[in-house]
Amino acid sequence: MTARLRFSTLKHFASSPAHFRYWQGREMEPSAAMRIGTAVHAAFLGGATVIRYDGTRRGKAWDDFEASHPGATILTATEYDVAEQCADSLRYTDASCEHLFGWLDHNERLIEWNFNGVPFRSTPDRYYGPSDAATLVELKTTRSAEPGAFVRDATRRHYHAQLGVYREALRSVGVTVAHAVIVAVETSPPYCVTVLELTDRALDVGYRTACGWLEQYKVCEASGEWPGYVQGPVTFDIEPEMDLDFSGIDDAEEA
Repeated sequence: MTARLRFSTLKHFASSPAHFRYWQGREMEPSAAMRIGTAVHAAFLGGATVIRYDGTRRGKAWDDFEASHPGATILTATEYDVAEQCADSLRYTDASCEHLFGWLDHNERLIEWNFNGVPFRSTPDRYYGPSDAATLVELKTTRSAEPGAFVRDATRRHYHAQLGVYREALRSVGVTVAHAVIVAVETSPPYCVTVLELTDRALDVGYRTACGWLEQYKVCEASGEWPGYVQGPVTFDIEPEMDLDFSGIDDAEEA
């Protein structure tokens, strides 16, 4: 039986089918930023078991500690402190509190559904409110929550596609999304918070983007071919009037 697709895997089509194929069925080794993000999620949404480790992540002591806590997300002392600061900032910021606390809410609900003929699995961080006018919430940690910078980062990371897919997943179980927001908190002092409200147009564009990736998946799955960026050579040309400045380029950096 073929495993259901997730957005976290499908999004690799933004690079190429070859990238998708490589990451299909693989788990990325969690970075420090990912571990902090998991801990912040757990503080509000539950799910993961988060443990603090006061030593270094190497050597026999670390190996023994890791082996004794299977399945847990283990943070260094520094990472744990950062996650706590992020969580405190979210708790004491009115804009984020509105979306992270409430009675009529559903946290990390697993939805198995049919996405344009493909078995799919989605786990929205949170949604709350009446089923005919729900608010969809995604919690993100980020290096910069400055609105302009975060919008650019959200676009580059295809967050609008992610929430567009989640909106359709919820529609499949009878929930209509009226509002969609991303709550972003910085992982460095002063741990500022920004709440990004996505328009219907942003969600529509994101969903169409994901539909395009899914169509590529169907073609590749049927053909058994998973190409990289392009087929054939790429033309490289420079306009004569271009003023190219190569100062500061270190030849030693070339591979």
